[in-house]
Amino acid sequence: MALKGSLRGLLGTVAGAAVGGWFFHRMPVSALLSSWRQMHPAWLLCSLASCAAMLTVRSAKWRRLLVDSGHDRGTAQAVRSLLGSYTLGTLTPGRLGDLARCAFVSEPTRKIVLQLTLIDRLFDMIAVLTFAAASCVFLVSKLAGFAALSIWLGACIWVSRKGLLRLDNLAWCPQRFHQSLRNFAGTLRSVRHGRYAAWALAASLCDLLTLMFLLRAFHQPTLLAAFVAYPWLTLASGSPVSLGGLGPREGVSALIFTSFSISATAALNVSLLFFGFTLLIPSLAGGVWLLGGSVVAGLALIKQKTSLLLRAWESLLPTTGKILPGISRELD
Repeated sequence: MALKGSLRGLLGTVAGAAVGGWFFHRMPVSALLSSWRQMHPAWLLCSLASCAAMLTVRSAKWRRLLVDSGHDRGTAQAVRSLLGSYTLGTLTPGRLGDLARCAFVSEPTRKIVLQLTLIDRLFDMIAVLTFAAASCVFLVSKLAGFAALSIWLGACIWVSRKGLLRLDNLAWCPQRFHQSLRNFAGTLRSVRHGRYAAWALAASLCDLLTLMFLLRAFHQPTLLAAFVAYPWLTLASGSPVSLGGLGPREGVSALIFTSFSISATAALNVSLLFFGFTLLIPSLAGGVWLLGGSVVAGLALIKQKTSLLLRAWESLLPTTGKILPGISRELD
């Protein structure tokens, strides 16, 4: 089973790389180089500043979640676990390594920290999907866009106020998941939804500014194109078919940006730089923190944290024990 999972991951990575390679092959090298030479580098500093603001907001949000749950271990520990999860997320398909924050805490609190990580990522996903619904105003039609946004916001408000209470009545759910879902629902009900939703929207706005500055760097139309493309690029970056979203993200970028009269070469360059600023820079910072000056020790630590993540996930959802132990044994 573990071998089949490894083969699926390898095939997905190869498929994503093939799609990315196809886009590179379709682009004339001279056009790509010309686009880079015409780039305005000052806007990259603005993108770096918005990237730093995004990491600040996400760190504050994660630290506040830990404080509110009574599992705070200080700012340095919170930032270390966040950046470490970026590193592992970049190295795993679908960014599953983002859940590895629980691997940076002691065993007694690992399960609750995994639940808090899921909650944190849930608010981030809600923010991105809110932008996606709003972008339908320009991608489809005003009527369809406003209808999608209204339905989505209404559903979020209903779930926040009424829907979570329904999780206590789990007749629709298999028996083996009852306790895990009750624990997760209890933790989710205990946090202040409005506060964390606002912080998630603020972090998404920082990413949106990063994309807008990158478009300005290549002398392209900015605000509307960035607003429409941002959520779909973010969703494509989490695609499980490749590492770091390589391939799907570039395809989505070319599809959306060309509809705004942005050249395919600029779309490809912006997509790669957006990946660099929003995922690669944080993951490199986390990697440096994890490595701590020793490459061998750092790689061993990454392997250890991944194994701890799998074990915490097994304890949260016991039925995955039939699938994940083989992977854990390989890591051990």
